Amino acid sequence: MARVAILSDIHLSPTHGFFWENWCIGRDFTNETEPDAVIINGDLCINGPDSDAELAFAAWALRGLRGRVLPLPGNHDIGDEPPGQDPDQIINQDRLARWDETLGRDRWTLGTGDWHLIGINAQLFGSGLARETEQNRWLDEQLEAAAGRPTGLFLHKPIFLEDPSDDKPTVACIVPGARRGLLERLNEAGVRFVVSGHLHQYRDRIVNGMRHVWAPAVAFAAPHTFGGDGNCGVLFLNFVDDQVDIAVHRPDGLVSHDLETIKEHGRHKFLRDMPPSPPPHLKFTGSPARGLCGRPHSRWCKKPCLACRRSARNQVRTRRQRSRRRYRLHLPRVDVGSLLEGRCWSPHDWVQ
Repeated sequence: MARVAILSDIHLSPTHGFFWENWCIGRDFTNETEPDAVIINGDLCINGPDSDAELAFAAWALRGLRGRVLPLPGNHDIGDEPPGQDPDQIINQDRLARWDETLGRDRWTLGTGDWHLIGINAQLFGSGLARETEQNRWLDEQLEAAAGRPTGLFLHKPIFLEDPSDDKPTVACIVPGARRGLLERLNEAGVRFVVSGHLHQYRDRIVNGMRHVWAPAVAFAAPHTFGGDGNCGVLFLNFVDDQVDIAVHRPDGLVSHDLETIKEHGRHKFLRDMPPSPPPHLKFTGSPARGLCGRPHSRWCKKPCLACRRSARNQVRTRRQRSRRRYRLHLPRVDVGSLLEGRCWSPHDWVQ
């Protein structure tokens, strides 16, 4: 038997750590189950489209997972396809390049037992970008290569809400124009199931012979339910021969946060607009070797990070001097070490 864990909509940020403890609980629970692979099904960040630091922080957090980790981008990582829920955060080439640089390619395949699993970038559908055409061609190749094997598809957004023929555009699922072509190809290839996230709720339905599963979120409960269970959780897929068993687990301590309460009932439109609230219980180790991105400081920062090369005595003095600037720079609270110099506002190495 092969087991795959799905952690969806984790919404991590070094400056807005509302859901950090949920992430730690979900991460530790997943590690204890020892899955063969872990899929992060989009929305790793809160403000990823406009924050290098958030993507880097999420990439660092994924290091805490054991085994093979396969992330997929969501709208809070690379922006939305037009028209999107925020016109200032529409997917583009630069945002795709930042994802590629920090987390790797936005699509992948995984062979597990008899099964062929495919992960794709949902935000490309309807984007009009050159990579949309490239991904469509790649998907056709993967579906052809999987001929004769049971196949499953993973992407951040659901393909549809209730009816595949619904032509009303909504930010809750893939745009209708792209949906029709995608479903035709999946049906022709005999894809068994599709797993998505985005809506922060668990739902499992069979529509026109294909199983459509919505994964629950790790970060917070569903603001709007579409007939699903809006509580937070972790999804597990157990593969035995050509069969798959899908179940939701809700680890002890996982809190189904209410988003409107966090945003103070309309006072803040987006979480990124709220005052800084760094993740608790993190400290900076002051590693002198490489940054979060794994690159030398001289390539990641505007200039080499002098703070990390100072003596322990000078680091203490630097930490004291800079503590007054922490919130102006919107950096997380640190317990050990010093903050970065230059343009890189991410810590080089965080520990819990």
